Amino acid sequence: MKSLRMAKSFMSRAMDSLFKGLDPLEIRKVLNQVSKMEIVVKYSDEAAREYKRMQEIDGVTPVKTDDFYEICGQALGICSSCEDRSRDCRLRELFIQYDVPVANLSPRPGECPYCVEEVSA
Repeated sequence: MKSLRMAKSFMSRAMDSLFKGLDPLEIRKVLNQVSKMEIVVKYSDEAAREYKRMQEIDGVTPVKTDDFYEICGQALGICSSCEDRSRDCRLRELFIQYDVPVANLSPRPGECPYCVEEVSA
């Protein structure tokens, strides 16, 4: 805050020195133009790029492939109790997005290829 107050003070002094020697009409014109402006503090382009890169890195979690497939296997438990196997679901979208191999290589028409059929003993 101290630095901001000092900057404001220096800015006022700079404007006062600019106004020396100007007639009152020109001073009003300058003040009119200055009133249409605002001072903005923003991150540099480099800092903004670095921040974006850090967000992208934070948005990805590395997982071992075997662990990922184990998680997918657990998630497929949801499919076995699914009532509407022909509808689109978020789980199927994620499996397709991350190239998870299908559970059923020859599903019936309209059925989800990730649906695991229960095997009766």
